[in-house]
Amino acid sequence: MNSKHLKKITLSLAIALLANLSTHAQNCIYSTAHDIAEIYNNGDGTCDYEIDLCAEIQGSPRPKRILYTVAFDRSGDGNKDSAFTYEFDPPGNHISDGTYCLSTMSGNESFVISIPCGAEVNVSIIGYTNNSGNKGGDCIGFSENISTAALPVELVDFHSTIIDEQVLLEWTTASEIDHDYFAIERSIDTEAFKTIGQVNGSDDSYELKHYTFMDQSPATGNNFYRLRQVDLNGHTAFSDIRVVRLSSIKDYVIYPSFAREKVTVNFGKQLESELSIRVVNMSGKLVKEIQAGRGQKELIIETADLMYGAYMVTFVSEGDRDRLKSGRFLKIG
Repeated sequence: MNSKHLKKITLSLAIALLANLSTHAQNCIYSTAHDIAEIYNNGDGTCDYEIDLCAEIQGSPRPKRILYTVAFDRSGDGNKDSAFTYEFDPPGNHISDGTYCLSTMSGNESFVISIPCGAEVNVSIIGYTNNSGNKGGDCIGFSENISTAALPVELVDFHSTIIDEQVLLEWTTASEIDHDYFAIERSIDTEAFKTIGQVNGSDDSYELKHYTFMDQSPATGNNFYRLRQVDLNGHTAFSDIRVVRLSSIKDYVIYPSFAREKVTVNFGKQLESELSIRVVNMSGKLVKEIQAGRGQKELIIETADLMYGAYMVTFVSEGDRDRLKSGRFLKIG
């Protein structure tokens, strides 16, 4: 399945079941979880959903069998159409304590079904304490109606680029449903995010849309970015986080401008991390690369072996992601 179509709607539900609802019913399913993911919008009003159900068995009594059912209201008339039913009936008198997920037990990574986008889904799990499954022998389970309403945006790309000490954010959507706007959020610690801008969405769209935003005042050091997608009903969803790092070295000095034997690079203060200094001639050829270590304040570039002419000095850190403005010097006799 193409990952760019992945739109995950994960709903986890912890159920505290009531005891002694009847003389026969027992608590044997202590907590449950369901996971429903919209993985593809078919563009014809239907969507493909990946489904999984999990039941946790703990304590006594323990069931002999577990019955998993998922029903959909395809037509929207309130009548549920059963999509599938799966029964887990292992050898033995009862099921051991543990968590039992539909995908694991059936040997399948997922169950995928195509239904109208946003259809209501009913998921249920019931445990039976005997082989016959007589009504008097079933454990208390759970039944829950949940919404498969799509997220406002199918985001297929989001990346960041440093340009002259500013950060360019670019992203692409494959579809947008009742989409209002993107809020661009930034943090320096991934804990507290602050909105730094807003870009309007495209309401409803099933074609690729490209967006950009320039952060003109990023912080020194790490900058963490995410998109908060907001639909017309106020529902929100967040993108993955992207991080860029801007070096704190802004006031470096290269001297002399006309060099014979060497030039000196003064960083103004001690380096907070390792830095690569590259010397490039006017043809774009790399002629020297020197490493400056953390805590270093000054660095010497030997120039005696260089040909006469102009050279550019660039500074690169963090795996070539953070590049400062270039400096220049002229090699003379």
